Amino acid sequence: MKRALLALLLALPGSLQAAASAEAWLERMAAQAAPGERWSPALGLAEASTRRHYDARLAGTGEVAGEPAQVLTASARDAWRFGYRLWLAQAGGRLLRVDTLGENGEVLERSEAFGQARRAAPAQTPGPGAAPARRDTAGWFVPSPPAGFTLRAGRQDHHGVHLLYGDGVANVSVYIEAVSPGYSGTSASQRGALHARDFWVDGWRIVAVGRVPAATVDRFARTVTRERGGG
Repeated sequence: MKRALLALLLALPGSLQAAASAEAWLERMAAQAAPGERWSPALGLAEASTRRHYDARLAGTGEVAGEPAQVLTASARDAWRFGYRLWLAQAGGRLLRVDTLGENGEVLERSEAFGQARRAAPAQTPGPGAAPARRDTAGWFVPSPPAGFTLRAGRQDHHGVHLLYGDGVANVSVYIEAVSPGYSGTSASQRGALHARDFWVDGWRIVAVGRVPAATVDRFARTVTRERGGG
């Protein structure tokens, strides 16, 4: 079976061979991450259903903390999400490092996994195959999110409403809370790859935040709406 797979890869044109080889490395990476140990959303790239918005390719070799690594790039196919550079251990495929890349290929954030392979992902960030989203959101929703982003979780409590949208790799949180009527305003902020957009309008404060481009959180914050009779 392994020889047949190798023969198939060698028979493919260069670009297709690189993509197929990248998929093989992503599968090796996924095999190294047990449930609950997916410390980086970039591991979602190992799920075929999430890769339709990313173009994974081999990108040479390197080292992380002295360990030989295979480098992969996962370029975003649109402007709604960032790309990634993944560094995988040549021995086994364990994820060593993830670089989050801006639209010009610059490194916005770098997450070192060396010595931290068992750091668990935040519990509020469901990955591919997670349970269906809860819908107790007082009628709040985003009618037309960017391509690939779907509601992964939603909850309402005494603080307000939290909606979590994701594409299997990138996530955007939208928070809605009641504020004093008559107050209006807006703000935007950035820290590394993390962008936030804040609106106060019609007695509500709406905040969208995520490791996605500024235009993405802006769209979520501007378009979130409430069904009539919601809540």
